[in-house]
Amino acid sequence: MRTEQDLRAALQEAAARAVDPADIADAVRVRRRRRTHRRHQAALASAVVVIVVAGGSAVLRGGGGGSTDAGTTAAPTTHATTASPASAPPSAGPAGPDLRKFLPARTVWPDAVFTIPAEAPDGSGYSPLTALSPTELLMIARTKFSKIDRLDVYDTGTGESRVITRMPASKKDYHQWRFEVGADYIGWYGTMLNGRKGGWADFWVAPRAGGAAIKVGEVTGDLSGVSAIGVSSDSFVWSIRPGGVYRMPITGGSPEKLAGTDGLWLQSWPWAVDVPPIRIGQVQDRNQSKLVNLETGETRTIIPPAGVKGLGCSIEWCLGRMGNAVIVMRPDGSGLSRIPVPSSYLLPPLGSHFAQMSGAVVYDLNTGKKAIVGVRPVGYSWRATSSSPLLSWEAGRGKLDVLNLLAVDG
Repeated sequence: MRTEQDLRAALQEAAARAVDPADIADAVRVRRRRRTHRRHQAALASAVVVIVVAGGSAVLRGGGGGSTDAGTTAAPTTHATTASPASAPPSAGPAGPDLRKFLPARTVWPDAVFTIPAEAPDGSGYSPLTALSPTELLMIARTKFSKIDRLDVYDTGTGESRVITRMPASKKDYHQWRFEVGADYIGWYGTMLNGRKGGWADFWVAPRAGGAAIKVGEVTGDLSGVSAIGVSSDSFVWSIRPGGVYRMPITGGSPEKLAGTDGLWLQSWPWAVDVPPIRIGQVQDRNQSKLVNLETGETRTIIPPAGVKGLGCSIEWCLGRMGNAVIVMRPDGSGLSRIPVPSSYLLPPLGSHFAQMSGAVVYDLNTGKKAIVGVRPVGYSWRATSSSPLLSWEAGRGKLDVLNLLAVDG
């Protein structure tokens, strides 16, 4: 029988652009009370998998056994239409596209799919977190009690791993939430699962090259309602649920609100957007209208096409909903096309130019190539950044398959 890790994984994928620890903690407590029969988990997974996700770091479990790369029926690769929304073909039915019509990712991108061990050399359980390079994967190593022990880097070229940092000692109910990779540091924050009156969170970083974890500081009250985090060369950066972006020096100090960030939420440092992250159970209808670079002050205006809802943009691509289809376009409005798949939930593109649709189909928004990935998730489903270039799934006993999108482009 699986534990609340499966629930947490499913909920994190459904939570769109950010994970809300309060929501997940509540859901976990409910899960513990109701976890009498296995059918509860199966029902939850089935309910969540119908959500269309355009991004994420792991694939949701399918309602049945599902297909993996090896078991997928091969068919010619099809390309995204470049027709305008009005002339695009009708959208797929509620069940989504026929997965048998897609080639497996290992066939479409043979140099980007790798099989790796599900355990570290010392027996710790491995969960892929994100890709650092075409060959390097950042991994969570956890104990048999599922407590995060450390962060490792696994090299898919050599099959070797090395320790980046070990997690500091913590209390029983303390939990690390979101991890973010910067140029110099890897950052994360933690909260207490049972909460603290008024709210509380602490912030940590570790050198990306490896080294001891550094405690940046603690916050309480509204500042502890974290919606997203980032790491610059000298600061830990985060946005809060009501809006606004804050920083705290890595060397320690008081929180400081970044000027001009009212009504903005951090997407992936240094970029911020003017739409809040979607919380569990919500559907975003509000369209994003700008991208703001918090380092340079550059603002890019986005004009949503008529009839589009929930438009969200990274610096390269936007995705939105129009009826029962997904709309993709560049932030400047060029490259508009329609993908005929159901569109209940949308996230920013996966990596720089990919999107995950219908749980198991990955689209290359630059080339129009499509591929299917496995449908059994890997334990924890973390989102390292808003555009983590990695998908992973179970590949048989003791093995994991990963699609490293950084390796697609070489």
